[in-house]
Amino acid sequence: GPITVGVGWGRTLAAVAAAVSGVTKPDARFVSLMGSLTRSARTNQFEVVHTLAQACGGEGYLLPAPFLADSVQDFRVIMGQKIVQEALALAQAADLYVISFGKCSVDSFIHRRGLVTKEEIEAVIRVGAVADTMGKFFDRDGRLVASDLNQRTPSVSIEDMREHDLLLLAAGLGKRDALAAILRSGTVNRLIVDGDLATALLADDACFEP
Repeated sequence: GPITVGVGWGRTLAAVAAAVSGVTKPDARFVSLMGSLTRSARTNQFEVVHTLAQACGGEGYLLPAPFLADSVQDFRVIMGQKIVQEALALAQAADLYVISFGKCSVDSFIHRRGLVTKEEIEAVIRVGAVADTMGKFFDRDGRLVASDLNQRTPSVSIEDMREHDLLLLAAGLGKRDALAAILRSGTVNRLIVDGDLATALLADDACFEP
């Protein structure tokens, strides 16, 4: 039957979308869970909604907002726009969320792609951030850090994430600590992970502590 899938964006999901073939599902809908509008097509190639929709013959819906608003006030204006609220309503009604994540560092995808400044990423690391997903920054205990970045990223809420089946895609030993933080956040109930990272997690019971 019909299905609506909410998706994040980034390198991992772009690779997944590019690999989809031989699937015909015209009643599938894919909707962005977060803002991803950028000034550069080079960055926006990691927006995957349209790629997935075209691969399946379904429909795609963007959340028409930047990854990061310039200020908390701008975030509130963006979130109040009718077109944004309509996209968020569709995302909130999705059957499944599929997302990936990153580790917080000056070498992170979001910094290297110019979505956050060096000062912003350094500031959020100083207050304890070790992982980000869906424009949300978490400390190693899986809690949102006290940073205005967590109030400037248009996306579904953490409550929306916890209320949905949420599939997290994870690969690479370098992401072990970041993955553990995301798992502790209580948002993930489905996980696709590579063997090395799975082995590292299983060797550290603390990764699964609430």
